[in-house]
Amino acid sequence: MIHDGRNRNVMRTSRTASAIRAMATVAAMTLCSCAPDAVRNNAATGFNGYLDSLKTACPNLRIGTSDVGQWIQYGSGDNDYNYWLDMTSRLYYGRVSPAEYRSAVGAQLGASTSNAAAFDCMIGALPAQRDSAPPPRGVITY
Repeated sequence: MIHDGRNRNVMRTSRTASAIRAMATVAAMTLCSCAPDAVRNNAATGFNGYLDSLKTACPNLRIGTSDVGQWIQYGSGDNDYNYWLDMTSRLYYGRVSPAEYRSAVGAQLGASTSNAAAFDCMIGALPAQRDSAPPPRGVITY
């Protein structure tokens, strides 16, 4: 805090800190509410297991120009990764059909000769028995 004898700068500093805290809170709430399937949830053990199985079942996955295999291995923070993760969750939980998944993800990530093989492998790796509803929202891990 800076004190100039009239407390003007003290008030400005306090307001600035409050504004920053408020913006950070709003940003965190927005991230959590926009695309709940775009983040991995501890309660989503079946879905997380499916993602883990793709590491070996479908190595070197590429959709468009995106290295999906690397996303699965290391995670990412860009919009394409978040979109892919959200749509893959929707596929896993039966919210979208395989055809809708192919169309939407292919449109977002771009066309490529490797897309068909990547989609075939991912859809083929879906477990026959899987949860029919997404897990409750709650604990988020990165």
